[in-house]
Amino acid sequence: MDTKYNILADNITSFFYDYDTYEFKDNYSDYEEGLNETIDLLSNSSNIKELIYNIDNICEDLKDDDDSQIIDLYNRGKDIINELNKIVNENEMEV
Repeated sequence: MDTKYNILADNITSFFYDYDTYEFKDNYSDYEEGLNETIDLLSNSSNIKELIYNIDNICEDLKDDDDSQIIDLYNRGKDIINELNKIVNENEMEV
């Protein structure tokens, strides 16, 4: 996987970690394990669409919050969704 996807995978993993650290730690033994799973998810378009759906749902929960950290997390989520949509569109053009 190229560097662009590794950076995106790290951004996604960081987003989920920051959104719910306790749930993240319940699911993964460490950050690296979560990152590796995210990298695997980026290799499949249907997984990417599911990521978009999940992150969009999180952003819906965050959108009306006035806390600056929550606003930042919301903006990060929307940026990630934009990047994931680009990948989906590129993959669909290749077919």
